[in-house]
Amino acid sequence: MADRILVPFDGSTCANRGVERALELYPEATVTLLRVVEPVSAEGIARSDAPLDTDVGKTDTSSAKPDASVTSERVESVVEPGVPASRIVEYADEHDVDAIVVGTDDRSTFSRLLFGSVSEAVAANAEVPVRVVS
Repeated sequence: MADRILVPFDGSTCANRGVERALELYPEATVTLLRVVEPVSAEGIARSDAPLDTDVGKTDTSSAKPDASVTSERVESVVEPGVPASRIVEYADEHDVDAIVVGTDDRSTFSRLLFGSVSEAVAANAEVPVRVVS
């Protein structure tokens, strides 16, 4: 029985589908939405004239929440700094996650070869079952 499900979440339509499927597939589990924010270096900020918020340790999870249609009292949101694919796998290991549900945009094979895929990297490296939904 799965008690803790991890859903990588970036606010996209495919991430929302991942939340929907996680809630359907695991009706008794707690679903954790993980938004991974890649840190920005001080040097990169100095070169930019854009106002950037670099406080990745803050606890504002407003951008890590699903559409209202997929909200549930079983859903919690977490924001973590790091590189998405590796941080997702690390988080799953650190928090005793039973499974990961990843939404993907169903790109072509050629496109995935060019741009890579977080969902593929998670599936290849996670030590728990990973379900990829499109």
